Amino acid sequence: MVRAVSPRQISCKKCGWSRYIPQTSDCLIEGFNAFEACPECGNTALNTRFISGAEDMLRSFLNRRHR
Repeated sequence: MVRAVSPRQISCKKCGWSRYIPQTSDCLIEGFNAFEACPECGNTALNTRFISGAEDMLRSFLNRRHR
């Protein structure tokens, strides 16, 4: 059964780079919605934090207001 990937925040422990990944399909594409290493420094120790539904809705609302 196909299941979408939950929204998440990926960040680098070394340089502080981070990327918000919105809810996507079950297809993971390296460099778009999946990362094995930091694109800035190459560090492989990345933190992944899953975003709750409420936090995702708030993020979408605030992004629309600031456009």
